[in-house]
Amino acid sequence: MGENKYSKGDFKLFCGSGFMTLQDPKLTALDYLRKQILDKDGRAVRIKDVPKYQERLSKDDNFLAWWSGDRTDVNAYFFEEFGGDWCSDDFDETKGNLGGTGSMQPLIQGANGQAENGRYIFGVTLRPNSFDGTERPSTYKEANRLISPETSIARAIPRSVTLLHEAFHISHENTFLSDKEECV
Repeated sequence: MGENKYSKGDFKLFCGSGFMTLQDPKLTALDYLRKQILDKDGRAVRIKDVPKYQERLSKDDNFLAWWSGDRTDVNAYFFEEFGGDWCSDDFDETKGNLGGTGSMQPLIQGANGQAENGRYIFGVTLRPNSFDGTERPSTYKEANRLISPETSIARAIPRSVTLLHEAFHISHENTFLSDKEECV
């Protein structure tokens, strides 16, 4: 049998995106230990002044800083438009995804006390309504009954496919179906 290359701690499953909290880029940046980032003179450094964070925020005018360390054990910033609002109640499943997968390589404290790259962590975020509150069929059996030449395949996909789809991303180290190749 093959050797398991992942540890249980390498994965996070989130139901909803409320674990991310919006941060004003003018606030003091926190590090992977949840401590304030200080410059060489001991002064606090703002989120928007950390070079890597500045780079991420400038990639898109709509990107905001979202922090996950208030509600999870992952002390990290995510730079994207929707973040904690991604799973809002006004979501229209015909215009967006019911789940998402991402990866990050957190900093950890090394043997010498300095930060070093840790193991990758993979996270799957499912919209709470991906299993209920959707018009998709509940089972594969129900889905099969919908299939006809006139039916869009998207209508005949059962609710559980969202989790299965995200599992493919994880099992293929997030390389399965890039954004440009997504078909549903």
